[in-house]
Amino acid sequence: MAAPDKFPLSPFVQKHAQKPPSKICSVSRALNSHVGNNVMLLKFGVQGGGGKSREKIQPFHIQLNKIFKQTEADYFNTIGSFGIYYRVNGPIRNYGNEGPDKLEYLKKQKELGIDFVVSEESWSTKSEEELKIYFTNSVQQCFYTLLKAAEDKGFIKDSEGLVSEFEKKLSIFQNG
Repeated sequence: MAAPDKFPLSPFVQKHAQKPPSKICSVSRALNSHVGNNVMLLKFGVQGGGGKSREKIQPFHIQLNKIFKQTEADYFNTIGSFGIYYRVNGPIRNYGNEGPDKLEYLKKQKELGIDFVVSEESWSTKSEEELKIYFTNSVQQCFYTLLKAAEDKGFIKDSEGLVSEFEKKLSIFQNG
């Protein structure tokens, strides 16, 4: 027989306490989850490899999330959004070769996501303007990779509308 609990929870706490998460996911994915009923077109996360990697990339990460935060319509069937997660190599951590990596369907988060590895040379030697061009190109490359995979799996209702809204928002980022 189990010993009685010395410090039982009050009925209020028992009723309103949240259950612990059943699965721990990466920090960037956890921080970029859906809020309420808002559907995001694209979500962005960053994981830095030390040094000034996060500091140099963070402004672009914030700007991209603001621009792509809300969507004009619901373009998806099974999923809720696309996710692009930047893994930025640095002096402490190396995430591998530069470019798109690990395309995966996250069923619980209703998201199709892709990692994009940024080499240390790509962020440490570039000016702010060069980094903006780099991010524009990498976002575009990841988006079209995600789009093809989503179309192949039947996750998309309106590809034409999705591409149109994506291109408008990417232009805002590029020219902003």
